[in-house]
Amino acid sequence: MEEFFLHLWDEYDDLVGVCRHVGAAALGELFAATPRLATTAATAAALLALTGVLMHLPHIAA
Repeated sequence: MEEFFLHLWDEYDDLVGVCRHVGAAALGELFAATPRLATTAATAAALLALTGVLMHLPHIAA
């Protein structure tokens, strides 16, 4: 009976280790991608603002 619980504990420990590894890898990827995502978002916002200004420019000049 004791061997069953030891085996069960070993499987649980392996599962926890996998979850910890996947979580750490996901956070690492997220932090590595954050500067690129921020740059992309800032560029998109600037282009959207510029498009809005250019669309209203004829109305301003008239």
